[in-house]
Amino acid sequence: MVYRPAIRQDICFVLLPLRSPFIGYFEQIIKPAALEVGLTAVKADDIYGTRAVIRDIWEQIWQSRAVIAIVTGKNANVNYELGICHTLGIPTILLTDKEDDVPFDYRHRRYILYKTEEAGWEQKLREAIRQTLKTVLAAVSVDDELPWPYDTHAIESIGKMGSLVDAQESIDGIVKGIELVNRSIAKAFGPHGQPVSASPQFGPPTVQRRGLAIANTVKSMNPLETRGIEQMQRLAAEMRDVAGDGTKTAILLAHEMVHVAREAIGKGYVPKNVIGGMRAAKDAAVAHILTQAQPCDGEKILQIAATASGDEHLAKLVVEAMKKVGKDGVITVQQSKSAESTLEVEEGLRFDRGYISSGFVTDEIRQECILHDCYVLVYERSIQSMRDFLPLLEQVAKSGKPILIISENVEGEALATLVLNKERGTVSCVAIKPPGFGDRRQSVLEDIAIMTGARPFIQERIVPLANIRLGDLGHADLVTVTRDETTILGGGGKPELIEARIKELRHRIEQASSDYDREKLYERLAKIAAGIAVIHIGGITDSDRAESFYRVESAMHSTRAAVENGVVVGGGLEYIRAKPFVEKLVAKNEQEKAGIQAVLRALEQPLRQLIINSKVKSPEHVFISIEKESNPNVGFNADSGAIEDLSKTGIIDPAKTLKEALLFAFSYAKGIVETGAWDLQASENLTEPDQS
Repeated sequence: MVYRPAIRQDICFVLLPLRSPFIGYFEQIIKPAALEVGLTAVKADDIYGTRAVIRDIWEQIWQSRAVIAIVTGKNANVNYELGICHTLGIPTILLTDKEDDVPFDYRHRRYILYKTEEAGWEQKLREAIRQTLKTVLAAVSVDDELPWPYDTHAIESIGKMGSLVDAQESIDGIVKGIELVNRSIAKAFGPHGQPVSASPQFGPPTVQRRGLAIANTVKSMNPLETRGIEQMQRLAAEMRDVAGDGTKTAILLAHEMVHVAREAIGKGYVPKNVIGGMRAAKDAAVAHILTQAQPCDGEKILQIAATASGDEHLAKLVVEAMKKVGKDGVITVQQSKSAESTLEVEEGLRFDRGYISSGFVTDEIRQECILHDCYVLVYERSIQSMRDFLPLLEQVAKSGKPILIISENVEGEALATLVLNKERGTVSCVAIKPPGFGDRRQSVLEDIAIMTGARPFIQERIVPLANIRLGDLGHADLVTVTRDETTILGGGGKPELIEARIKELRHRIEQASSDYDREKLYERLAKIAAGIAVIHIGGITDSDRAESFYRVESAMHSTRAAVENGVVVGGGLEYIRAKPFVEKLVAKNEQEKAGIQAVLRALEQPLRQLIINSKVKSPEHVFISIEKESNPNVGFNADSGAIEDLSKTGIIDPAKTLKEALLFAFSYAKGIVETGAWDLQASENLTEPDQS
C-alpha cells in the first residue's frame, strides 16, 4: 500500500451515485453502520467549497481510513474513483444488488450482495457493513494486489529521518500555535464574548461559541505551530469529556503557563525545576478552590444555571429537567419548530425500533399499536415456524393478556399467523426487532429483560420456543409501538436487579475508553435509572436557536458539575482569591519561583479576559481594584459592568469546572515545557499529558 502520511482515522468516504435510492441507503444504512465502529461516513456532496470537485474527492480518498463503494448500476463516476482507491491500496468495501454490476477486473474481490426484495435486507446490509468495517479497522496491513514500482515504506522512513526538532529550536513555533488557539477562543470568553465564525471539516461555515469547536477549526501550514494547536485541541477535548464545560478557561490558563515558563527556560532554567514550582502552585490553588466550595442545592442550582446560560427562562428549563430525571437522567437538546423553548420528559424505556408489520396497528389514525398490561418476550433469534411458537402463544391467549415480541425477526408463517390472530381478537400482539447491533444489541436486550422482569433468551441462553413458559416472560403496564420506535412503561423488573444493573453501568462508564462507548453506556443508564428530558429550543431565526442551544448546554454541564463538587463565587474571582495562598509557597530556588510565577499569572487570565470582553473603560484599573478588595466575594459582574458582591447577585461557578480546568492546563503546559524534541511527521506522537 502506498504511504499516506495524513490518514484521518475517523473518516470513511463513500462512493455512490448521488441520487435516489442510494442517498437513502447512505443515510439509513451506511452512515449508522460506520458510526457503530467509530467512523464518520462522508459522501461527495457533503464537501463544500469552490475547488474542482475531483480535487475534493481525491483529498477525501487520500485521507480516508476506508472507502465504501456502491457499484450498483455501473456508475461511471463511482468506478473511476474506485480505480483510484484500488491503485492506492486503500481498504475498500464493495456493495451491489447484482453480481453482474461488479466489473470483471475486480470481480475477484469480495463484495457485499444485498437483495432489496428480501425482508429485513436493510438490517442485514447494515450489519454486514459494520462487521466488515470492524475487520478492516482491526487489520494491521492491507493485502496490496497492485504493487508500486518502488518501496513507499522506504520513502516514509526517509521522510521521518531528521524530523525531530530540538525543543530550544521549536518552542517559539509551538507557542505560536498555542497563541493562535488562545486568540480565537479569548474573543468568545464570558457572557459578552463574541461568537467566532468556524469552518468545519465538512459542511458550510458555522458560528461557534464552544471552545472545542473553535479550537478544532484553527489551522496552520507551519508544522511546529500545528503541534501547538493540536495540544490545545486535545486539552479542550479532554476538558469537555470530564467537565462538559470550561474548555476556554483551560486554554487561557495553559497558554499563560506555557508563555511564562518559556521565558524562564529562555534564561537557561532547567525545565524540571520550573515544572516543580508550577506543580506546587497548582496544588495550592486547587486546594483553595475545593476548601471554598459550598454544597449546591435549592436556589443555588438555579443560580449556577442562570450564570452559565445568561438566560433565566432557559436556566429554569434546565433545572426543571434535572428535577424530573435526576442526576443519572439524560437531558437532550433539540431544535423546536416554534419560537418558544419548552421541556418534555420521556419516562420509561424508549428505543428506535418500530413494528415489523403494519398489521399490528391498533390505532389506525395515529398508526400505533398500544398494549396494556402485557407480556414481554425477549428472544434474540428469528421466529419462522408457527409450530414451534404455538405452545407459548396458546398460553398467552388463555391468560387474556397481550404480548410484545422482541425478536431478531418474525417472518413467514409465524408473522402471518400473529397478524391473523390479532385481527380476529384471539391474541393482541406486536412484534419488533431488537435495538442496536452486535454485542451492544445483546446488552440492550438484557437491559429490557431486567426492566420488564423477562428471562433474556440470548447467546448461550437460547432455548427452543416450545420450551418457553409464561413465567419466562416479562411484564409491562403499557407498550406503545409506532412505525419507528417503541416505548415501554411500568416494567415488572425486580428493583434489586435494576439497581445492580445501574451500578454495573456506572462502573463501565468510568472504565470506558472511547467517547462513543461512554455515550452509549450513558444512554442505557439514563433509560434504566431515570428517563430522558428533552429541551426543545425555539427561536425566530437559526442564529437565535444556535445561541440558545449553546446557552442550554452550558447550563446543563455547569449544573451537573456543581452538584458533584459544589460551587464557588464566579466571574473568575476564585482564581484571584487563590493567589495569596500560592504566593505563600517557599521556592527552593529562582527556577522553582519562576514556575510558581507562571501559575500566578495564569490565575489572572480568566478575570482579565472577562473584563476585556465586557468593553469597560480602563480594564487594568478594574482588575487591580478587584485584586486589592478585602471582601473575598467582591468581583466583576460582567452583566452590569460593576464591581460588587457576586455572592449576593447569584454569580457562582462549579468548583469542579475550575479545578479540572487548572489540572488539565498544568498537565498540558508541563508536557509542552518538558518535551525535549518534536516530531514533525506524525501527529500521533504528541506529548501525553500528565495528570499529577
